[in-house]
Order: sequence, then C-alpha cells, then structure tokens
Amino acid sequence: MANIVALTKELFSDKFWKRKDDFLFASKDNFVSIVELEAGKVLLNQPIGFVKNEDRFFPVAIQGILPGQNLYVTVDGKWRIGYVPAYYKFHPFRLGASQEGTLHLCADLESGLINDNEGEPFFDENGEPSENIKIITNGLAVFQENLAKTVQICHVLAELNLIKEWDLSYINQGENVLAKGFYCVDEDLFNKLDEENFLKVRNCGGLPLVYGHFFSVGNMESLVKITNQFLDESNKPVPDFDKMFGQEDDILSFDGF
Repeated sequence: MANIVALTKELFSDKFWKRKDDFLFASKDNFVSIVELEAGKVLLNQPIGFVKNEDRFFPVAIQGILPGQNLYVTVDGKWRIGYVPAYYKFHPFRLGASQEGTLHLCADLESGLINDNEGEPFFDENGEPSENIKIITNGLAVFQENLAKTVQICHVLAELNLIKEWDLSYINQGENVLAKGFYCVDEDLFNKLDEENFLKVRNCGGLPLVYGHFFSVGNMESLVKITNQFLDESNKPVPDFDKMFGQEDDILSFDGF
C-alpha cells in the first residue's frame, strides 16, 4: 500500500531516491488516469476511455479488459510501447495538498525507490531541492494545472449527456462476457450537437480529448483480441504481445510529457 509523505528537509535531507528500472508497480492496473494534455500521445497506442467515480467522469488510458491485468507491462516489468502516462512517469512522486490547499511535492515511501544511502539526493548541500527534484516538481505542476482543465472538460461532456457506458465484451471459455466500468463519448450525439453546445465543448478545450478518444478506439480492438487469445487455453504458445503491439520500449526522461 502506498505511503505518500510530503518532501520536507526534516524527513528527506539525509535520504536518496532511485529512478525506477521497471513498471511492475503498474502491472495490476487495467487503466491509468490521464489528462487532456496527454491525449495526443496516448491515442497512438492505447484506447482512451472514461471511468466514473461517484458522479464524476475522468479520462483514462485503458490497459486491459480484465481487472488486475495491464497488457502494456511485460512479465519482467518493461513498458511495451513508447509513451508512458505521466502518472507512471513521475513515480514515486506526486503533488499533494495541505490542509490550507497549498500543493507540495510528495513521495511514496513504500515504492522501494527511497533509501538512506543510494541514489540521488533530494536536497543539495545548501538545503535546497536538487535540480532533478525541481524538474520533477515543475513537470507535476504542469500536470496539475492541466488536471483542473481536464476536470472541467469532463464536467461539460457529462452535462451535455455525451458520456455513455462503453459496450465492451471478451470471450471466456466460448462465452461472451461484458466488460463493465468503462465509458465512452457517444459519437452520434456529439456529431448532432447544435452550434451552442458544440461551442461549449470547444471553449472548455475539450475537442483534443474528444477527438483523441475517437481516434484511439481502434486500439481497443487490439486489446480485446489479445484478451481473447490470453483466455483461450487452447491457443499455445502464449501470444507474442510485443509483436502484436508493434512497438519497442522507449527511454524515459523527466523533461516534459
């Protein structure tokens, strides 16, 4: 379980952090939250959908049809495709809000990447955040700013009744099984919007996310196909997922999205 703690000199001045060398921490995530800024990169390889939390929708990169299965992480923890969603890229860091609403850089003490003697320091010899910590903080600030925009976009889409449950299914032991929990934008209703409501979507900055979602739908077909093969016990050997995705791993950096 994650243990998220604010980075303070009192707690982290004598600690070090290491960059992640695998994505096993994400291997059970069948979706990950994204922001509008990422849509243009996510759509190239992953289907973009929506999930519902209470009465609010939020966009996600869908990584598996089955709960607890991330088809984009190999058995040895490598990321199969080029773009890594920001939520993973900045692991084990994230921004957290204090009781006063001020945002602070935080880290997950249970990530296995923080220790007392190995890696990069959190603070320099003057007690200031290190250069790499500053880069991470700035990147997360961009993410946080776009998060607020993304929330507003989803509010507008929901207000216009454009989000509906995604009719997805996979085959398990010869039976069609409905995959529940994912939502999509109703393309027919979107195309029938009058000028006033279309401008509501455009003016809130929602068009890149909506069109990115539409363009990414073809990637869902690949996920369903791979899921069907994964569940087909008669299909031996196990499918070559890397060949089916058609991508090589990419080198990660913290220099923006």
